[in-house]
Amino acid sequence: MSSKTRTAGARRARSAPVGARTRRASRSAFLVGVLVMLVATALAVAATVRVVPARAAGAGSLQWVLHLGGFGRDDDAFLDVVTNAAGQVYGVGHLYGSASYKSQAAVAKYGPGGHKLWVRLYGGSGWDTFSDAALDAQGNVYATGTSLGTGTSTFITVKYSGDGKRLWAKSYAYLENGGNGAVALTVDREGDCYVTGAIATSADASGWATVKYDADGNEKWVAVYAPASPGGAPAAIAVDAAGNAYVTGDAPGADVAQEAVTIKYSGGGVTAGRQQWLTEYAVTGSAQTTARAIAVRSGSVYVAGFGLLDKTPWQDGFVAKYAVADGVEKWAKGWKSPKGADVFSDMVVDGAGNAYVTGSYKASATDRNGMAVKFSPTGKVVWAGTADLGRSDAMKALTRDAHGNVVVTGRSGTGLPTAKFSPAGKLIWARSYRSKNDDNDAARAVATHGERAVYVAGYGTIKGHNMAALLVKYTP
Repeated sequence: MSSKTRTAGARRARSAPVGARTRRASRSAFLVGVLVMLVATALAVAATVRVVPARAAGAGSLQWVLHLGGFGRDDDAFLDVVTNAAGQVYGVGHLYGSASYKSQAAVAKYGPGGHKLWVRLYGGSGWDTFSDAALDAQGNVYATGTSLGTGTSTFITVKYSGDGKRLWAKSYAYLENGGNGAVALTVDREGDCYVTGAIATSADASGWATVKYDADGNEKWVAVYAPASPGGAPAAIAVDAAGNAYVTGDAPGADVAQEAVTIKYSGGGVTAGRQQWLTEYAVTGSAQTTARAIAVRSGSVYVAGFGLLDKTPWQDGFVAKYAVADGVEKWAKGWKSPKGADVFSDMVVDGAGNAYVTGSYKASATDRNGMAVKFSPTGKVVWAGTADLGRSDAMKALTRDAHGNVVVTGRSGTGLPTAKFSPAGKLIWARSYRSKNDDNDAARAVATHGERAVYVAGYGTIKGHNMAALLVKYTP
């Protein structure tokens, strides 16, 4: 599996920005100075919670920067990043051609030193992108995303060997219309692949579809969830050791505008693909909730997200923990800064059942700060910390390295921010990267290799207004 250190099979979705011809990456870039300041006093939590401050930020070292594409008519981007045991890194996303608005889904593999090993493109007849990726135990890489044509769309899922050979490619559409789009996948220890995404079940109704492929690309089952009202979409998928799949996302509720929904599907046997349970997370009144991440650990399912929660002690950001067997809620906890408007965007869960989330909170009327929060197995906030990089910051992705350090990344008004926290919540370093002549860099994903490397993937502007796929490497 990928060294993103996600919990067993946990994946979260990344929506595509807007990416087909490749070229050698431009490394013209510079690192801007960063104002790093832990705002512990701004993180108001319950009186029993101790906010662990970071008193100093160490020197994170920028190793290299790669840009791929950047001379097309639209936005090239990496939307996910995974690493293997050898420290090689894969960026997945899309690339545009210089004379067409058509994009091709892309997988690019680089060595630890930043040298390109191979780039593979898929599709190109319309708008194609890969939004998520994972590795299996044999070093094969799986990528999923969406292929858009004129009035049509499909899920696309492709498997490549470690040396770039395409092993199989599959597509799925509930109906031949424009409503199909895969957002996330995960791979189990047998090499079976699970994909989830949004579908249109009719001209005016939508739903979710989850598809299981075996290691050879054979479709094993498809499970469809059709909410009573149109709207909503899945956001993330996870799989447990028995091959059961768990999907979370948003759907219209019976008495609320939108609620976070989590579903368990049986992975195999005579009940393969059947819904085992469905649970909804919402509070009464005008509240709405949005799920963004899911993880499975030791008999429990964790879901993180945010919402307009109007009933204390519920807060804007939340983590909910459910029993694997029946979906019964064990606890649901929130965290809130003094000004509210808190968003949880990503989560990982460690072997002990501690949940780590990242996102952003409202620091002032015009400014947001990124943050990281640790919840104990019982839902208690253990620590909360933030790095203020000078302008509005929003952390979108999180991972843990081999020593339990937490790395977060996202987007900032001053550049692409990345911060590393110790297992105790101390800020180890924070850095902001900005492409030359650019103020539009953003990260979509982060991965680590042991404790030796941090890889950040996203996009950045080069040569005027051309957007290139971006990959940045830091070493502690």
